[in-house]
Amino acid sequence: MKIREPGLTQIVRALIFSGASAAALIAAGTAAAQDTAPPQAGGTETPAAGDIVVIARRREETLQKVPESVTVFTAQAIEDARIRRLNDFVSMTPGFEIHDGESAGVFRMSIRGITQTNQGDAPVTMVVDGVTLPYANSFGKALFDVQQIEVLKGPQGSLYGQNAIGGAVLVTTQPASNEFHARATGSVGTHGTRELTVVASGPIVDDKLLFRASGYLSHDSGDLRYAFFPERKAGRERRQALRGDLTFKPTDNFSATIAASVGHSFFGANPIVPKTLSSGSGIPGVTVDQINEAIVIGRPSLSSPDLPRTEQNYWDVSAKLDLDLGGATLTSVTAYQVVKERESQDLDVSNIPFVYGNLNNLIDAFSQELRLSSNGGGNFNWVAGAYMLKTNRRYDIDPAFINITLLTTGNASPAAAVYIPFSQTLQRQNLDSYAVFGQAEWDITDQLQLTLGGRYDYDPRNNLTTGFSLAGPLTPLAQKRTFKQFQPKMSLRYSISPDANVYATVARGFRAGGFNSGTNANVVQAFDPEKTTAYEVGAKFAALDRRLHFSAGPFYTEYKNQQLSLVSITAGGASQDNFTVDKTRIQGVEFNLNARPVRGLDLDAGFAYTDGKIKKFGNSLTGSAFNPAAYVGNTVPLTSKYTLNGSAQYVAPVSGGLDAVARIDVEHKGKLYWEPDNVAKRKPYTLVNASIGVRSEKWELRAYGENIFNKRYDTLFFDNLFVGAPGGFNFAYLSKASRFGLEATIRY
Repeated sequence: MKIREPGLTQIVRALIFSGASAAALIAAGTAAAQDTAPPQAGGTETPAAGDIVVIARRREETLQKVPESVTVFTAQAIEDARIRRLNDFVSMTPGFEIHDGESAGVFRMSIRGITQTNQGDAPVTMVVDGVTLPYANSFGKALFDVQQIEVLKGPQGSLYGQNAIGGAVLVTTQPASNEFHARATGSVGTHGTRELTVVASGPIVDDKLLFRASGYLSHDSGDLRYAFFPERKAGRERRQALRGDLTFKPTDNFSATIAASVGHSFFGANPIVPKTLSSGSGIPGVTVDQINEAIVIGRPSLSSPDLPRTEQNYWDVSAKLDLDLGGATLTSVTAYQVVKERESQDLDVSNIPFVYGNLNNLIDAFSQELRLSSNGGGNFNWVAGAYMLKTNRRYDIDPAFINITLLTTGNASPAAAVYIPFSQTLQRQNLDSYAVFGQAEWDITDQLQLTLGGRYDYDPRNNLTTGFSLAGPLTPLAQKRTFKQFQPKMSLRYSISPDANVYATVARGFRAGGFNSGTNANVVQAFDPEKTTAYEVGAKFAALDRRLHFSAGPFYTEYKNQQLSLVSITAGGASQDNFTVDKTRIQGVEFNLNARPVRGLDLDAGFAYTDGKIKKFGNSLTGSAFNPAAYVGNTVPLTSKYTLNGSAQYVAPVSGGLDAVARIDVEHKGKLYWEPDNVAKRKPYTLVNASIGVRSEKWELRAYGENIFNKRYDTLFFDNLFVGAPGGFNFAYLSKASRFGLEATIRY
């Protein structure tokens, strides 16, 4: 019998499973021999060992004291869980989801039932080192050399404004250091995966001028073969990014940080995959049987191996100035950001060369924030400020091409295809935002704290749509609207003891409206802003000398004008538009548990149950294909009924400063519906990641596995009953297969 040599996948999988089993046995033995770890010192106001310090309310305080639902990932947790991008920490946050589209810059988010429209504003604000990212496309940047990530849930408009209707994501990168150090982390794995992160930091002038520089490279060869081009794989990607900053501290009361980053990403992109056969040909001169012969269910059935593809380039610069005035600190944050994307996509899904389109997205944004905040201490803390964001966006379907050979001769051979442009939609948008904001926290007694905040947003926006179709030039459509809203917030926190707090919060959420292209008669040309009133009560407890932390919080949201997407593909072209649902009600509950039952063993678990119902649909979506009256009572789309995540990590000393480390992460998603008609749904699924390795102060080596049971699922699904694509079939984007690899880190 011939014995096949094991490949990298088999070796790594064996290492992971054997290591995880060994870790479980070691943990059990340790638990039997040791009842408790040494207690941690600490008080209620000064952070103690093991306390997590956050900046959720624009000042440093312990997580235990914040009357918000906050999920935190520290620098060590980010490294342990191999968090490299947005999806990685979102999957570990209860009630927060990302539904990937064709590339890392195109996705739809959902948090507590508040969703993102296709190519629209996110339901959360993402703030990196104090700079608000202008658009969701920039959220997909690689996360490397990061100090902490905080996910705040519930409306955060009073402090973070701009789209914080469902929450805020605060990313803090590692600061420049006054002592020189360097680090390099590299990995190699299956499906051609490779990653490299390099970091260096230190003083240029001791105590006065500090630098930090970091870079990131990654590569993935993809894992899903094209049905008619088996030598090619879909889902390829490459990323490169550089970031650097200089911190200047000329005096004890003034500091300035100048930062810049640049990045380039190429994505072979996730292809559209047919999920059903055609029920009626939408291609002239082509029969249903011919269409179905050119489709392979569950496989990319495209007519070109060079499509789809997406390229993204970005660069940004920022300056953060802090002046300590004694009782308060004056902060200025100035930033300029540019994101440019170009995507090419085969729009007919089959191997018959019919139509494909190019989508361009160019965003440049200038922002300025000035704020004055108290320096802490005492029973009254406050922050007040003003904010401006000026965003220019060009969003073009530029152009869509049609195979004239097929139309004129009926020749369906890809080799004979000659494409000519047949439609184009060009949108030029100015999306400005101006705001003043403030928040104050008053310790009424030693146990009772009142927080009051508010923000007034003034968002003038305009849009110009031009282009052409086979029928001729489009009539230019000029639109202009101004969206205004005051977002108040109030919280009460009661400290039962230093380790037990309960709170109640009520807040208004706001997300500006926008403009459709005017090419789809089923939607209104301009859609209204969203408004929510959110209520939350919660409790945070610590026990066992703060080796166990538990939080729970039910929430209830009254939602007006929820924005949803309508993606339409017709013989006349493709469009991505938005419509609104008049009234929605969302309620749910979340739990978080963090525990260290024995020394070296860390456990984390999170659970979220979300029930969103459409109460009144309205008339912003019309047409014979839709029946809005039937949607009342249906479940809000793109929101899992429940999410569950958990992790366990065990660190066991070996010898000579060397530790063995084993970790497992589990993510489970419940059922969700893709569209408001609740016809198409995604079944529950479970993903498991794991790693095993050894580490010391200077180096680390580990084997890892992502999605180790190779679970495939739809990341985004398009129901033809709602999309109305020619051919009458459903299609989707698919998740990645498993990845296994080896990773090494060297520190200097």
